[in-house]
Amino acid sequence: MRKQTTAAIVFVVLVIGCSASSFAQQSADPYTTNVGLRYNAFSHALDTNSFVGFSGDLTHMLGGFSSGGGWGAGGGVEFEKFDSAWIKEVEAYVHAQGKAMGKRQLSPYGRFGIGMNSLEGLSDLLLDFRGGVDFALKPNAPYLLSVMVSVKRVLADIEGFNVFRLSGGIVLPLEK
Repeated sequence: MRKQTTAAIVFVVLVIGCSASSFAQQSADPYTTNVGLRYNAFSHALDTNSFVGFSGDLTHMLGGFSSGGGWGAGGGVEFEKFDSAWIKEVEAYVHAQGKAMGKRQLSPYGRFGIGMNSLEGLSDLLLDFRGGVDFALKPNAPYLLSVMVSVKRVLADIEGFNVFRLSGGIVLPLEK
């Protein structure tokens, strides 16, 4: 009976210790789950330019911003104004984040996404390749700034076309 009680106490202590350890890791990096809100400052597609656009995404990381980077997945939506038409996009993506470095906590990232592009009721499959950097203006800032370059391949008809985009915005942490 004494050995069973001791084993039960050791088990409870280990479970509580592991739970506290994983809880501490989650609270150490609030960017494990984050929302990115970006203004698409410039887009080019089919000999047309756009200077009005917005993208929002939700990413969950295995790892995170301050804990050395890692892999993650997420989804996003985008709206872009070209001439007289609005382009709408939805996509799912995989995300790789580099370790935050230096005084500004620069953290490079890359993404590969697959989604749908919709223009005036017509939808096409798209492939999205993105890269950029997240950084903090000051230590312990409540958000990160983000700069991103995106090249999308819209698989319309037989030929398809590319969309080149420059974006900037903020990344908000969802973990507390």
